[in-house]
Amino acid sequence: MISIQTGQDPKGTAAEYIKTIKASCEPIGHSAEAAKKNRKRHFGICDYFGESSLFVTTTPCDESTLRVGLFVNAGEEQALPPLGDLDDKEHNHQCRLHFDLRKKYRSLYPGACSLVYQHLMQIPVTECLIGWNTKTQTGRVGVLGKPLAWSRTDEEQARKTLHAHWQIWIEYFNDCREALFSDDEEEERKKARDTFIQYG
Repeated sequence: MISIQTGQDPKGTAAEYIKTIKASCEPIGHSAEAAKKNRKRHFGICDYFGESSLFVTTTPCDESTLRVGLFVNAGEEQALPPLGDLDDKEHNHQCRLHFDLRKKYRSLYPGACSLVYQHLMQIPVTECLIGWNTKTQTGRVGVLGKPLAWSRTDEEQARKTLHAHWQIWIEYFNDCREALFSDDEEEERKKARDTFIQYG
């Protein structure tokens, strides 16, 4: 506010005061105010980069991971379910019991599920699949191509699990899409189609 009124960045005690106010007045996560702030950020990205190249939804299954149980029983030794013959009725029964236990953990310990979810979104999806370096805030070639930017919206489903909607901007993707539907020669369309398939 001061920098807008005076045209200068505040210095000294005033600057520290303003940083403190901003840090303590951030919207609480998952509130309407936080959603409004994040919507503005998202619209800013859309305005800068244009329409996104891809819209992707990821829904990890908390009942299929053993990590939730590890968080729930932190510090205790954990026994993994045995690997066995799928035709063996006793083995199938043990697998079913373990699945029911994971299902119970999911409903009783949503915080543990949230920790697993955040980890999955951060490393396997953001850094490995999309190819985004979170330290340098730059993209490298990932599964979908080289990302220029991305935006993720986390939502809670009716069954109380989290899922994410991603909008991803891929380098040269829109050029490729335009060439795919251009009126140019057949050879150009075939070349664009082959390049487009590489992104999928």
